[in-house]
Amino acid sequence: MSADAGLLQDDLRLRPLAPSDSIVELTLLLHRAYARLGAMGLNYTAVDQSPDVTARRLGSVTHRWLQRIAEEGLEKWSAERIHGLAKVIRANLAASGVGAADLDAATQGVERALVNAVEDERGRWILGAHAQTHNEHRLTSAAGGVRRQLVIDRHFVEADGTRWVIDYKTSRHEGADPEGFLDRERERYRPQLARYGALFAEGSRQGLYFVLMPGWREVP
Repeated sequence: MSADAGLLQDDLRLRPLAPSDSIVELTLLLHRAYARLGAMGLNYTAVDQSPDVTARRLGSVTHRWLQRIAEEGLEKWSAERIHGLAKVIRANLAASGVGAADLDAATQGVERALVNAVEDERGRWILGAHAQTHNEHRLTSAAGGVRRQLVIDRHFVEADGTRWVIDYKTSRHEGADPEGFLDRERERYRPQLARYGALFAEGSRQGLYFVLMPGWREVP
């Protein structure tokens, strides 16, 4: 091994994704890592992808794993099992288009989200057994004469007949006042949850579950 390679190895530090980490900064890191390939004329999305694309890919993989946890049964899942699947999660992210420079942080982010969901009281209620359950439930809305295909992340009916419509969010808060952030996100997504609620003539309650924090807001 060369002296330079040894220095690089000694200086390399890996750590979990923190709630304060910026998706914008991670995306800029991705741009720098792929700049040389872009200059060669190779077509890599990571050369100029937006922070929204980075966050959306992380969110998509997280949603698929939450679906698997709910369908297999919450009792079969633990933080230890989730951490043991890091290589599989990393492969999922790579297949979804997350670039090599961003894979470590994105993998840690998905792990953090899943561990939060199986250990947090609210997450366990959402993912647990109920009278009726659906995951990634596809439905068609015809409100106002406009047909829309909608996908509900988690939909269940409790024993007392209460119907819940849950939307998972992988938004992260990078500053003070997390409660204020959750309140603003509730208003941001209120129209989306209203469209979901309108699908059920018998009525429903809607909520947002923020798996990376974790955090919760019902949307009345």
